[in-house]
Amino acid sequence: MTKTRALIALASSALLLAPAAAANAEAPEAGPYLQTADEALAQDLTLIAAAQGWTYAEALAQHKAAEAIGDLAVEVAAAYPDAFVGSALSTEPGGTPTLYIKGTAAPAINALAASAEVAVRIADDQPYSFVELEARSAKLHAELIGMGYDTLMTAVDITSGTVEAEIETTTELSSSRTSVRAALSEEFDEGVELNFIDSLDAGLEYAFGGARVNGDGSCTSGWTVITPRGAQGVTTAGHCDGMTRIYEDGTGWHAMDYRAQHRGQWGDVEWHSVPGQSTPARFYANASTRRTTSSIEPASGLTTGESICVYGRSTNERDCSALLLRPSIRCTIDGVSTDRLVQMNKHVTTDGDSGGGWSHGNRAYGGHVGHCSGDSVFTPVAYFPNALGVSVRTA
Repeated sequence: MTKTRALIALASSALLLAPAAAANAEAPEAGPYLQTADEALAQDLTLIAAAQGWTYAEALAQHKAAEAIGDLAVEVAAAYPDAFVGSALSTEPGGTPTLYIKGTAAPAINALAASAEVAVRIADDQPYSFVELEARSAKLHAELIGMGYDTLMTAVDITSGTVEAEIETTTELSSSRTSVRAALSEEFDEGVELNFIDSLDAGLEYAFGGARVNGDGSCTSGWTVITPRGAQGVTTAGHCDGMTRIYEDGTGWHAMDYRAQHRGQWGDVEWHSVPGQSTPARFYANASTRRTTSSIEPASGLTTGESICVYGRSTNERDCSALLLRPSIRCTIDGVSTDRLVQMNKHVTTDGDSGGGWSHGNRAYGGHVGHCSGDSVFTPVAYFPNALGVSVRTA
């Protein structure tokens, strides 16, 4: 199988600025140490091993499994979108990962799996494709909103082929699963799990993380981006209204010009240009080290159980302890819905991290949004072109 995701991995948040040079050439930036790809991967694997209670060798084995199943998932999703459901890692480091397929796996899919760099288990005969699960999640969410619930989450579970809903109870509306299920469309008689809870534990996290941005409040810069026509800038979270300045270590504050915002079906993200400054493909791994952004994670490559790291200036340390729990959720907080967020399995971020980057090694995964159902959530960078018409810069 052709390798589509190099074994170099990635890190976390921010933007690094350098004075714009003639003819758009990128002058060498001053600032924290720029790690090599090998150093970046080694740092993240060390943090993952410590967080999971593994040896370094076990963390490396799990990383190789994640790369292999991710490559396979991307290839299968592109060739067989009506059959592709998703992928998941084993809970044992380096164990056999699983590829989920709707219906009976075609011989060509089995052949692709057999050519993967690790042994892969095919779990076929799933009831829905990933595209269908996302559509069911969106429709279920809309019907619950229509009933009057305004704080809830619906999520795709690729491992069970179901859609799960967590709904914050109110005194005015029923919290009976039976009565609510009866009011839903007939298609939700099966394949749906309804859970009523006292509090959804969801919120947006303003302040700073990689590079500080502020104006009417404070947030975090995420990734350097570029439009098809060559305009450059930096992202932050879409709910970070009124951002006008960005702070870069060593050079101070720089003005930002708002370009576009999206909060809805493609996540929560916005971008700004930074006049007079270039925006190279760089990000902060932590306060003292930078990395080159070498690749982005395709949406179909997001694998349940894989480790993804985040760095925020509020905690001021890189965290690689969270594992991907659900590749697609829709979260509504006080009536505002955001779709296609990735949910991690724990809350490792704090107020002030909104907009900051999720990464592994040198690969960009997402821009931080906040937390939903008690866990950290982010917008995949793969959806930035859909949301804003920009792409993360790579080198």
